[in-house]
Amino acid sequence: MLVDRKKDASQPETNVTLKEILENPEFEKCYPHTVGYYKEAAEEGAEFKPEYLEIRKINAIEDFWLFLNSLDI
Repeated sequence: MLVDRKKDASQPETNVTLKEILENPEFEKCYPHTVGYYKEAAEEGAEFKPEYLEIRKINAIEDFWLFLNSLDI
């Protein structure tokens, strides 16, 4: 499951597909990005602070693929 946590705070988090992320012009052209992998929590509300297991700064699409491959996704 992928979640776009950068959306406006007034919008609820929504699941997105990898294709939606990769086709987003902002993701494609505006580097660097910070990506993370975190434990799923039972409750995710407005005050949710994820417990990240892995977090990386990516500077190119190749860095993103390396991140996903290291997670076995």
